Amino acid sequence: MKARLPANQDARRKAMRPPTGLRVGQAHYRALFECSPDAIFILDVSGSAPGRIISANPAAASMHGYSLEELHTLQIQDLDTDTPESAAQAQERLSRILEGRTLVFEVEHRRKDGTIFPVEVTASPLRLGGRTYVLAIDRDITERQQTKQALVEREQRLSAIFDLEPECVKLLDQEGRLLEMNPAGLAMIEAESFDQVRGQPVFLLVAPEWKPAFLEFHQRVLAGASTSLDFEIIGLKGTRRWMESHAVPLRDAAGKVTALVAVTRDITARKHAEEENRRAHAAIAAANADLAETNRQLEESIQRANRMALAAEAASRAKSDFLATMSHEIRTPMNGVIGFTGLLTETALTAEQREHVEIIRSCGESLLTLINDILDFSKIEAGRMELENASFDLRLAVQQALTVLRTRAAAKGIALRSQIDPAVPDFIISDVTRLRQVLINLIGNGIKFTERGEVSVEVRRCPVRVSRGNARSESNTELLRRRQGTAETIDLLFTVRDTGIGIPPDRLNRLFKVFSQVDTSTTRRFGGTGLGLAISKRLCELMGGGIHVESTPGFGSAFHFTIQAQLAGEGAVAPAPPAPKEKSSPCAQTADTPSLPDNPPAAGTLRVLLVEDNRVNQALATALLKKWGCAVRLAENGRQAIEALRAEEFDLVLMDICMPEMDGYEATRRIRAGDCGLMRQDVLIAAMTANAMEGDREKCLDAGMDAYVGKPIDKAELSSLLGRAARDQPKADGHRADADPKAGPLSF
Repeated sequence: MKARLPANQDARRKAMRPPTGLRVGQAHYRALFECSPDAIFILDVSGSAPGRIISANPAAASMHGYSLEELHTLQIQDLDTDTPESAAQAQERLSRILEGRTLVFEVEHRRKDGTIFPVEVTASPLRLGGRTYVLAIDRDITERQQTKQALVEREQRLSAIFDLEPECVKLLDQEGRLLEMNPAGLAMIEAESFDQVRGQPVFLLVAPEWKPAFLEFHQRVLAGASTSLDFEIIGLKGTRRWMESHAVPLRDAAGKVTALVAVTRDITARKHAEEENRRAHAAIAAANADLAETNRQLEESIQRANRMALAAEAASRAKSDFLATMSHEIRTPMNGVIGFTGLLTETALTAEQREHVEIIRSCGESLLTLINDILDFSKIEAGRMELENASFDLRLAVQQALTVLRTRAAAKGIALRSQIDPAVPDFIISDVTRLRQVLINLIGNGIKFTERGEVSVEVRRCPVRVSRGNARSESNTELLRRRQGTAETIDLLFTVRDTGIGIPPDRLNRLFKVFSQVDTSTTRRFGGTGLGLAISKRLCELMGGGIHVESTPGFGSAFHFTIQAQLAGEGAVAPAPPAPKEKSSPCAQTADTPSLPDNPPAAGTLRVLLVEDNRVNQALATALLKKWGCAVRLAENGRQAIEALRAEEFDLVLMDICMPEMDGYEATRRIRAGDCGLMRQDVLIAAMTANAMEGDREKCLDAGMDAYVGKPIDKAELSSLLGRAARDQPKADGHRADADPKAGPLSF
């Protein structure tokens, strides 16, 4: 809103000067008026301009962005938002105030710069010099409303979680009376609504034979313990159910237990299954003559167990979904841990300090590897793992896998070699990244369990179509046919042999199970999570093949796996994704890890816009970029990024995805649409995000981004991206230096 100032301000100020009765007052009232943090107005409500501001304190001027002289030229209506409803409400309030009432209400005011903010107004009549004025005290309640909204949203989230929780969740007071219960719990006790049981003792639902145990359970929680109990209840309609309840105490600020929260699940089916199994075993022991009937009962028990196993598998997939979602949140702090320890190693450190920092970084990288394994497994379990089939050089892929692990093998004096049958084609169509992942996993296991000798990789073409390990693997065949037409489909057999310790025959069945290890004793020599081989097995099945092992204790093992692929011509080969770098063993020194170049090509000439809302990631990326001589400007969300691009030119934009106000997808789409000007809509934009789910890279590229860099930030990947930005910098003649017109999206 623009202030309506008269041409002759001196004359207007004299005309608007408060009457003598208002200018006279005791000193302490004037001090309160001047020093109050709230805005205070005295309004003239008579004459042709009701609502004229005849006096205001400094807080009023500061709050609204005007000077005191400017305020004295305005009416209070000039500060209100201009709507017919607000004008009508203002007139109605004025009438009530003139009747002698004091009103407290909330309205919106507009500052001089046009911004609107909420205020709480306390207005009352004021008699001075025989005339009636209005005294209005305004308080800025922006922070209060924000806090209130945050509380409302938090309550809505908690309420949604409470209502959607599939288990029974209840809140009890010290006497065991029900204070809250979610819909799942009401269904378990056969209540139509919470009003039926509100304030009722939960003990009334417990089966009589379980009341003593339940009362003891309740007393343990009141004494401060978190405990659990299996017991039976009788619902309101008479149905008996087995329940498994876990309860924790709730304490007040003084630490006194005032209530308890319990999560209860229906375990009736499990108890019935256990009971039936016990009866089946008793029947077998008691009467061998009734073997046929006993076998029938056992078969029924097996069927029920299979159904329970399917339910457990569904629960496992749900857990995998959760792990995939949490990956983003875990990668963000890991980015800070790994990145800053990397920067710390490049500072002046004592030998002991450097050793400790290297251990921290190594442990962080090992944890990241574990997170990646868990994420891969969760994507497979949830059915979200999709293959990226493309043509590639098979022999090069095998050599890359061996190169990744060559340093580790050399440290143990183990030879690495490969042998590829001449009948195997040079170029095939499959997922090179997943094939390399399986090879690295198996070769790495061979190195870990081999003290001397060698680890070898053999590849040959299968003479006949091999059987598949899983029906889901056939989807890769259909995918290959759909994408590559009628090219010939072949089966390839890979064998990874080692001369290590071997595997006892009775333990071979553990190898490909999740979180399972051959040696589970507390004195085992070799660590690991047991995920690697399970993931390799699933990946082989996804690629249309399978995996099995042959082993002789003391002489070594041979892992055989097959994949299905198509023939590809040499001219059709696409650039393969870069091979992963070797990670050191968990929490071990990484002194032999090759160091990275200090500067990417011409990075010192780059202007980089870093769009990132996380403080740790801001600090890390800024430190890396400035170390390489880049000029860095920070934007904390997509909206700020657009404003920065409108103000100045950049060579590279590093764009986070999940940010407040405007995310990276929307910001990129607007930049490409020309919101920052036609000259800047083609700026190089790279996603730099912890989103690592299948399809996240494609979403970034579909939004218009040129590259995709994951978190934790890898210095080599970032260096390569800066090198690309340096090559794309415009020269003096307006053309880009060393620009490759065939260059496509870059990903790491």
